[in-house]
Amino acid sequence: MQQPNRITLIALGFSSLLLFSGLASLGFTYMFYPTLVPSYGRTERFNLAEYNNYHTEFSYYANSQLHITIEANSTMSIFIDENYVHNGSFYELTVEPKEYILITLNSTSAVSGRFLAWQEPPWSMQVGSLLLLFTGFITTVLSLVFWYRLQKKYLVS
Repeated sequence: MQQPNRITLIALGFSSLLLFSGLASLGFTYMFYPTLVPSYGRTERFNLAEYNNYHTEFSYYANSQLHITIEANSTMSIFIDENYVHNGSFYELTVEPKEYILITLNSTSAVSGRFLAWQEPPWSMQVGSLLLLFTGFITTVLSLVFWYRLQKKYLVS
């Protein structure tokens, strides 16, 4: 069996690099990007205590669709843009892209909890990473087929 020629090795290396880049891009798009919420990151802890008069406020601006979950160890009042929305220890909401909201939490006793936020990856990022992965896969397969046919040609000769 003959060694692959230089062009075949370059094509295999380039296509493997494309495939790896596509996998890395896909991982970033669906695993890491959703946690990159501007200003806060994925989670933000809060405490309603005597020192803050059992009151706190958080503002969020959504670059893309943003999902927020509020979890607490006790009951509290939740206001969105100064409008009462819920009284309890768990609440979920979705913020549309390019929207700014102010979340206010009030209580009559000490409460601790956290915000859990994640954003939807933009469609352009999803399409781009899938396209990169698909291109890497196709070029890798074509490079391997080309190398196999070259091997077959040299074996027959």
